[in-house]
Amino acid sequence: MKNAIKKLSLIFWASMAFVNANAQFDLWIEKLVTDKDNVFVITSPGKLYLLTDSCKTWNEMSNGLGNNRITSMAISGSEMFVGTSESGVFVSHDKGKLWIPANSGLPKIPDGEKYFAITGLAAEGSKVAMIVDKGRFFVSNDNAVTWTEGKKSKDAYLQKLAISGGKIFAAVGYSDSYEPYLSTDDGMHWKKIGKGLEYTYIYALAASGTNVLAGGIGGMSSFLAENNKWTAVNTLNDEIRLIAVNGSAAVAGERYNSLHASFDAGKTWKDIYTSDLTGDNTALGITGTNIYTVIAGTLYYTTDDGKSWTSAKKGASEKVAEYVSSASSYERYYKEIGTQDGITLYADEYAGVIFKVKNNTASDIDVHMKLLFECKSTSFMLGESFQKFEVIWRISVPANSTRSYDDDPAACSVDGCKDHTESWKIVTWWVTAN
Repeated sequence: MKNAIKKLSLIFWASMAFVNANAQFDLWIEKLVTDKDNVFVITSPGKLYLLTDSCKTWNEMSNGLGNNRITSMAISGSEMFVGTSESGVFVSHDKGKLWIPANSGLPKIPDGEKYFAITGLAAEGSKVAMIVDKGRFFVSNDNAVTWTEGKKSKDAYLQKLAISGGKIFAAVGYSDSYEPYLSTDDGMHWKKIGKGLEYTYIYALAASGTNVLAGGIGGMSSFLAENNKWTAVNTLNDEIRLIAVNGSAAVAGERYNSLHASFDAGKTWKDIYTSDLTGDNTALGITGTNIYTVIAGTLYYTTDDGKSWTSAKKGASEKVAEYVSSASSYERYYKEIGTQDGITLYADEYAGVIFKVKNNTASDIDVHMKLLFECKSTSFMLGESFQKFEVIWRISVPANSTRSYDDDPAACSVDGCKDHTESWKIVTWWVTAN
């Protein structure tokens, strides 16, 4: 039944996508940006969404961006900026409803058609700073209408950016070992500013009013503009990997998932419970007293200092009993997995990978499912063993219609399952507009 996989790949989206650091599929969240009241997420392969109604409503904000992959984002007041992998910078004057190119003065790669990838953005007032192509630096003082190139740091690559009081801060280095630098003349000159840091290497950088927060092996430090040196934030003493700032509120992420929040511009910090979360934080955000984190591509938020966390996945997260795929069956015994907003997902309780989706809405939709396969493998040296793989599948269903998709157990094979799939189950499912 090797052709079964080919048949499924035509029905399902791109066949299968494994959940790992290189996996790319719709609604795998890569970046998170917040302003005073809003939460924006950038998903793979680069769509932008505004989350409202306690993250229940997802509004795509990609009008004008085409199919460009978004690599970075910054917000300054009513202006929003995104960097892309090939098409330069886009600006929005209406909170992401419409995006227009803003590439005056930016270089193109030698083929003359595409721009160099944007790897970092920061904004304050009308000043926008940008990292392009392994450390090249550009700055705009008119909300990205025109750009002027500054100078690279001669020591290493510019990697991260923050702007505070018109001064531009950067993390300079390779891999994840950076040192802090400062420019007071729009990137024409850079000065190392490690004085006062217990450890010179930093991992995270974020502007907080007239100060800048940096996180690293020694915890958190704050750069005070009035005396041009760092002061340790003594309540944190682990590796700070991520920092997000929103007005006087800030959230910091330590290695191994621990979070801390401050609501007084970093003067005092409190622990945020993370016992309900597993995995490392890859992005952080804060609005008011709400705290947001991204783990394994999924957004979670808390309104009570982490005592409870809610998944902000677009669509319900449904737990499903395991379905044993041991034999085909001519009769179908569909079990309702769940219903959300007029869309119902069913799965066969007995045989194969068999789904049915009923779409009672007036819109074409895609149903996404994360499936867990348990596979049997045997070898001469190791004998019999079992492995587990998570995959993402997508089914497209037109408005006001029902679609059924089925195949026999041989279609359950996935890369890495040397013998066959013993069992599979749906871990979560969610819905997006087609």
